[in-house]
Amino acid sequence: MHIEYQLTPKDFYQAASLSQRKKFARYALYIFPAVGLYFIFAGLRTAFAYDDFSGVPSLGISGCLLVLFPLLPNLLWRLQSRKNPLLKGIWKIDINEDSIEVAAPNIDSKYAWSAYSSFTEDKHTFLLRQQGTALFIPIPKGELSALQIDELRTILQNHLPHK
Repeated sequence: MHIEYQLTPKDFYQAASLSQRKKFARYALYIFPAVGLYFIFAGLRTAFAYDDFSGVPSLGISGCLLVLFPLLPNLLWRLQSRKNPLLKGIWKIDINEDSIEVAAPNIDSKYAWSAYSSFTEDKHTFLLRQQGTALFIPIPKGELSALQIDELRTILQNHLPHK
């Protein structure tokens, strides 16, 4: 199977967030802002109750940072993706029964299936993982036809565990 596509910053961000997806991260998106709001309101309540505003700035800043925490990963990935050379060219992937060959900007590799630990997918992306979550190869579904998506899923399920 031969696949060619241009990786966009949005595709890269979706693949990176899929790669880093953990249960704690999903809960942190709700817990940290709730704790941040608690800090803000508890600091203000205590300040008005005791007429002492000395701790309000530190609690307020901490609370605001925790409230804004869910926005940080998106912002960091957007800043990082601007300078990423992998987004500046065409990706070519050849998949056969023995190996996967990837040709992309600054990458030209051919690995046996054993080099990949697993694959995962969401509604936007296929992700081939190497060494846990640190290294991955994104394949955006938007660049593939429905037939290619089914064919790729079948090939990956035959060779790699799905996570």
